Amino acid sequence: MKNVRIFISSPGDVAEERDRARQVVEQLRRRYAGRLTLEAVLWEDLPLQADMSFQEGIDIVLSDEHGIDIALFILWSRLGTPLGELITREDGTEYRSGTEREFDLILRARAQAKEKAGQDHRHEVRPGILVYLRTDETSFDERLRGKSTDEKESLIKQKKIVEQFIHEEFHDPEGGTNIRAYHSFNIPTTFSQRLRVHLQELLDHLASDVEDRPIWDVEQKGPPFRGLEAFDYKHTDVFFGREDEILEVRQALREQARNGCAFVLISGASGSGKSSLARAGVLPTLASYEIDESIAGWRQAVFSPGQVAGDGLLRGLARFLMSDTALPELRSDDQALDDLTEGLLKDPWVTYKLRIKQALQKAAEGKPGAIRLLLLVDQFEELFTDPHIKDEERLAFVNALDALARSGSVWVMATVRSDFYERCEQLPVLMAMKGSGGQFSVQIPGTDALRRLISEPARLAGLKFEEHNGKTLDSVILDDASQYPELLPLLEYLLLELFRARTKDNSLTFAAYENFAAYTQDGMKLGGIRGALAKRAEETYLQVNPGEAVFASVMNSLITIGGEEEESAVRRTVPLADVTDTPEKTAFVQAFVQARLFATQGESQQDPEQPQAEPHLESSVSNDRS
Repeated sequence: MKNVRIFISSPGDVAEERDRARQVVEQLRRRYAGRLTLEAVLWEDLPLQADMSFQEGIDIVLSDEHGIDIALFILWSRLGTPLGELITREDGTEYRSGTEREFDLILRARAQAKEKAGQDHRHEVRPGILVYLRTDETSFDERLRGKSTDEKESLIKQKKIVEQFIHEEFHDPEGGTNIRAYHSFNIPTTFSQRLRVHLQELLDHLASDVEDRPIWDVEQKGPPFRGLEAFDYKHTDVFFGREDEILEVRQALREQARNGCAFVLISGASGSGKSSLARAGVLPTLASYEIDESIAGWRQAVFSPGQVAGDGLLRGLARFLMSDTALPELRSDDQALDDLTEGLLKDPWVTYKLRIKQALQKAAEGKPGAIRLLLLVDQFEELFTDPHIKDEERLAFVNALDALARSGSVWVMATVRSDFYERCEQLPVLMAMKGSGGQFSVQIPGTDALRRLISEPARLAGLKFEEHNGKTLDSVILDDASQYPELLPLLEYLLLELFRARTKDNSLTFAAYENFAAYTQDGMKLGGIRGALAKRAEETYLQVNPGEAVFASVMNSLITIGGEEEESAVRRTVPLADVTDTPEKTAFVQAFVQARLFATQGESQQDPEQPQAEPHLESSVSNDRS
């Protein structure tokens, strides 16, 4: 497998962009798994010595062991720190900064490689070079605000040096035309989006002669598509289409942590993918990459209020804090669960210091840094829809989350349906936790995101999309999905059903796609995404034939009316026993569970110290369009 080293060069004024560049490289590793290994390289990682000749530096840049395949340069208002007389150009003149020297070295290494290759284009000329310039004058003006006259003059002088560097290196001094290419951006989000596109183009070329090997074993790991179920932690390798959102939430969590309350509320419409973003996107990338000399590793606790409401919210929270994936170190004796629950109720901050902090310290024994805890409260709207949860219990739960998020050792996320945000606003503690930077709104995915969501998991699982009349099936599905981008669960359901109908050579076919069609009572055909789910639900209903009374009873238990103006259908999680109290209801529920139109949870806990919950049931579809 080919190793690709990606060098990142940037002065200190674009620290966020530098961090985003490393995160983009991290995320692209999944796309090229089995073909390329990607390695982010900083200048200090290269073994360049002060007394080396310029040619020796070029030789290192081009070497197989330490060489650079792609170089990224990110600039805004500073060119970097001057090097002085110790390191100079070949003609003896000084560099204006280390960044200028790095660019000169990389540029000359590429020129030397091109000269050596000559007309032989069979070999990729390396290193490739990508340059990005931030053109955000508003933010620069903000940096000047409140500064002294001398400080302002210094900052403006540095910015002029950058502008001079761009003019000298990228424009013809006589005609003013561009002689080299660079890419402008205004905000860090735009930068990461453009960088991903540009890197993919270069990496696709590098991977073009490498055999594509499946890395997602469907026999061991299951389908690469999740249907009506959310992606979870273990599905991160096939979770695509939300790369930018993962970066944004990670950045928001960092900023919140720096400001003293590591909490982010992820909101979005029903079916927008909030849970998948948090579970399969943010949590795994934080655990894998948010590690440095001060953090040795992360533990995690993930649950929804509906899972623990019957046991009491704080007791349920305590159980999950004590679970194997979180802090089993809290399980000191038989009384530990009761003591932790009582402490979270009476004084969560003292309880953190006396119990949870000590457990974190115990977990870090013998490790090079601290252990942090990631806590995700999924489907936060269940705090308002579950009739078992009373106002005082809800407030006590939020107070406990507040203490954890302000502890410095626990990062907290919550996902909530956007039509319940107004209810969240009625919790002052929660709003204070969120502050001005602790909310992220999940938007409808764009066409490029939908393309990755459809094609990348299939490729990693060794699946092929059939081609017919010059069109591939994945392009047809993309056209269909682009008309209903808000119906992500239905798209995943369609992909899952196509996977199940795959041929022996792992092809997803047009014939299977066309089979997923349903008709309304007036004869209108529902094809593609809508047709797939409608047909599935109708077939399952007819097979079990529960009768109107049974159907109404079960569905009234699973769906309630709430949200803004009491006009939207809200999915509820209910004890399984409550909706299977007759043989007819049991048959209906079991049929819809088997068809994945209903989902069960909480029925397989074995460890007595693990979170225990009676089996619960929920409708897989609550959107009124479904």
